[in-house]
Amino acid sequence: MKRPLVLTVLLTMMAFSSYAQRPFRLTFVANPQFSWLTSDSKSVKNDQAHLGFDYGVEADIFLGNESYALTTGLTMNQTGGNLIYQTGQNFTFAGESLPSGTQIEYRLKYLEVPLAIKLRSKDFGRMNIYAQFGLTNWLNIKSSGTSSDGTLDNASINDEIKMFNMGLNIGFGLEHDLGGNNALTAGVIYNNGFTDVTSNPSVNDNTNLKSLRFRLGFIF
Repeated sequence: MKRPLVLTVLLTMMAFSSYAQRPFRLTFVANPQFSWLTSDSKSVKNDQAHLGFDYGVEADIFLGNESYALTTGLTMNQTGGNLIYQTGQNFTFAGESLPSGTQIEYRLKYLEVPLAIKLRSKDFGRMNIYAQFGLTNWLNIKSSGTSSDGTLDNASINDEIKMFNMGLNIGFGLEHDLGGNNALTAGVIYNNGFTDVTSNPSVNDNTNLKSLRFRLGFIF
């Protein structure tokens, strides 16, 4: 955990050493998204995607000029997905015994901190395009679930969800200059989680969170 922090500090110092350009800019984002859960176990099946929303503030810290930036921020991410547990026998979930074949709808709320490198093209007219690649860090702050057999109805499942999750993000989009330092931005971001989201000891699997996000923002 220390190495990413040191790298972030060094890149921030490099960015603020540039006097020719703005050192950074802020973007308010409001992003509808589709998310889903996948498992590496044959007894746990992905069922349905979840329509969610992500909103907050992101910062582009320029690295020498405005063609290269370190992107980070803090957003609130409401996400989730549905899984069917075909365990062949009853299994324990959130303190309840549930029958095999039960579908669980996960509703997850995370604080999200992205850390990505963004590449921006030169302006053509009043627009430019960008691409980004990096890491997404999720900190779970609330989890609830509903089971298809009616045992759980939007019940707290915090003990079933790990607190920290991480994934890769890759995306692209465009920016439209409004004059001054203001602009509108739109794009698509794919998040591919690679750490285990769940922590149920009665189900031996590795469950990952993935999402396709439609990024909408106002730059100021």
